[in-house]
Amino acid sequence: MGRPRRQPRTPQSQNDPLVRYHLLRRGLLERAATSEKGISFMTASGHIPGRKLSRRTPFSFSCARCCRCCSNKIIRLNPFETARLSRNLGMSTSRFLQSHTEAGGTALRRNPDGACPFLSAGGCAVYPDRPLVCRLYPLGRHVAGDGRESFSRSVLDPGCEGALGRKGGVQGYLDSQGAGPFVAAVVRYLALSGRIIRELRRRSEIDADAAGRIAAACVEPHSDSAVSRPGWLDMDPVVRKYCSTRGLAIPDDPEGKMTMHILAVEEMLLNH
Repeated sequence: MGRPRRQPRTPQSQNDPLVRYHLLRRGLLERAATSEKGISFMTASGHIPGRKLSRRTPFSFSCARCCRCCSNKIIRLNPFETARLSRNLGMSTSRFLQSHTEAGGTALRRNPDGACPFLSAGGCAVYPDRPLVCRLYPLGRHVAGDGRESFSRSVLDPGCEGALGRKGGVQGYLDSQGAGPFVAAVVRYLALSGRIIRELRRRSEIDADAAGRIAAACVEPHSDSAVSRPGWLDMDPVVRKYCSTRGLAIPDDPEGKMTMHILAVEEMLLNH
């Protein structure tokens, strides 16, 4: 008879790496869904029911800079958005995550009055690097299980002075807001999350200890973290270590850093 197949370990405690990983994954998927759906996911009114929009649908929105949409929102962030914002502020991603985020580094920390911390008298203080949800407003982006993309329009915030119209189309609006690189980042990090969970499932069926090591590598914070957050979300130290061990120059741009960051996380899967 062959050797009995080892049964996967069943985690019981939230301190168990497997449990912590799945809790993290759930939070990241919620964040990704928020980024995909846009601000409509977070407004009291929600998105307007009705037919789905495509990139070819006539649509326009002229922002009046009234800033009504800049308060009482949960702004979820992925590592690319964190890298953009931290560069804008002249700080490391580690410092940004510690001082400007909550929910384990996946959401922007709001002011006590609910306003965005970057809302100033002149409008958005980080406008060139604002997150995807801010660029999409008042649209929401959705991706079905088969990969089909659609959009919806949210109810405007009370008192919003922006003007809706049908000049141009959804694609033109996305282009005008510079949403392309941010949508691409969402796609890449969702794919990375999928690879992590598939590898975790595969390893857990073969070797529960190996699966635990993968979970720990993805979930445990870096030793230099001052707050509890998943280490892999902190782009700067992950990329610095990856490039250092290979004698590579650290990219200056967030897009280049994102590529190195994803490669580094994928390597974690292979080496644990």
